[in-house]
Amino acid sequence: MRGLRLPRDEVRVERCAVGFGDGDAGGVGVGWVIEMLGWLSRSLLPFRERSILAEVRVIARATLNDFVRNRVVRAHQTIVKAQLDAWYAVTAKALWKNSAEVKAQYSSASILSAERVVFNIKGNDHRLIVAINFHYGIVLIKWLGTHKEYDKIDAMEVEYDEGRYSSSTD
Repeated sequence: MRGLRLPRDEVRVERCAVGFGDGDAGGVGVGWVIEMLGWLSRSLLPFRERSILAEVRVIARATLNDFVRNRVVRAHQTIVKAQLDAWYAVTAKALWKNSAEVKAQYSSASILSAERVVFNIKGNDHRLIVAINFHYGIVLIKWLGTHKEYDKIDAMEVEYDEGRYSSSTD
């Protein structure tokens, strides 16, 4: 393989010593295969699918901000917001493939099912219930509230309620 030029990356492969197939020096080398796979994942996948490979999409950050603004006592808003922002920052960069990887990163998380997870926020004062689609890298916020409120709901069945997080003056 001489002078193979890959678009966008300008990667040039002159010759590969390790070959596949008949084992001669003209075979396709391991280094070339690795470079080609990287190029394929960056160049041939549609843009939105490439971004799925790189990060998790949390739906919706506004819910976290609205919860702090409208449902947390003013004296605790700063710390709860900092905790939720930290959770969001870590989660948005996570590359979880299954609930075991979530548990490995957040040992205090409760895995309710293969898709539903409960996170403790601000110690154990608040609970955040999310649904996770590991295949597409999507974390959907289902419910957020105090531990006392959490004890009154069915965490497996609760669904997102937009009115719960909006301002009472809206």
